[in-house]
Amino acid sequence: MTYASSHLDGAESELVVPYGHNAHLHPQAVAEIRRIVLKHLKAGGN
Repeated sequence: MTYASSHLDGAESELVVPYGHNAHLHPQAVAEIRRIVLKHLKAGGN
């Protein structure tokens, strides 16, 4: 997968995890998802 196929213009943050199709399993990706969810919860998001 190329960067261009996964890039979203206007995204608030972006982390490139060079781990192929299973990047969501990489500890770096898990930590980033956790960071975003906690930030959202602290902001009072639903």
